[in-house]
Amino acid sequence: EMTTEIRDACSAKFVTYGLSEDADLRLRNLRYENNGLVFDIEVGRRIAGGARAVLGVRMPVPGEHNALNAIAAAVRLMEVPRTGPMSSSPIFLMI
Repeated sequence: EMTTEIRDACSAKFVTYGLSEDADLRLRNLRYENNGLVFDIEVGRRIAGGARAVLGVRMPVPGEHNALNAIAAAVRLMEVPRTGPMSSSPIFLMI
C-alpha cells in the first residue's frame, strides 16, 4: 500500500486518519441527525494519550468530508507539540 511505502521512505512520524481500519484516527458510526452530523472517533494507541473513543461528536453541517476534516483537526491538536519548531510536527495522511 502507498501509505506503507511513504512511511518506509521517510524518517518523519506519520499520523493517519480516515475510514480505514488501519487509520490512527478512524471515523466511525457516521449518521445524520437534526440537519447535521453525529459520529464517533476511534483513537489508536499510537496517538498521544493512548487508545480511546470520542463518542457523539456533533457538527451542524452535512457531509462525510466535513467529519473527516474535523478528525484531521483533532489529530493535529492531539499530536503537535504546543511549543517548539514546526519541523517536529508529524506528517498527516488520510487513508
